[in-house]
Amino acid sequence: MYNEDIDGSIAHVTMLGKQGIVSEEEKEKIIAGLEEIRKDIAEHFAKQGIPFREAHAIVGHMVKVCENKSCDFEDLTDEELQAIDKRVTKETLGDISIKTCVNARMSFGGTAPSEVRLQIEVGRQWLNGLER
Repeated sequence: MYNEDIDGSIAHVTMLGKQGIVSEEEKEKIIAGLEEIRKDIAEHFAKQGIPFREAHAIVGHMVKVCENKSCDFEDLTDEELQAIDKRVTKETLGDISIKTCVNARMSFGGTAPSEVRLQIEVGRQWLNGLER
């Protein structure tokens, strides 16, 4: 469902763009962010020593199995994961939830709550400077 959620969000923002509710630039930024989250899963495997290109292909196969079963990644059994690639198990998959992906983006402007709070404070200071 994780991948379907991303695909659904991309379809939704595309429709909003066609209707002029969001600008083309906003639409592209949102889609780019959603694709980044999708890449996090492949990067997770790459950090375990699986080359990124292979990791990306593994994730693609996982998505197809999930689509066919109408399930989330975490619902895949070890047997299903092993059928995709012998290097993948529930243990190596680890926690790749959206929450974990969001929290991991701690660089400037990232999505981690601490970074969002920092940017909110920067924005408040800027707005307060305008009032003077």
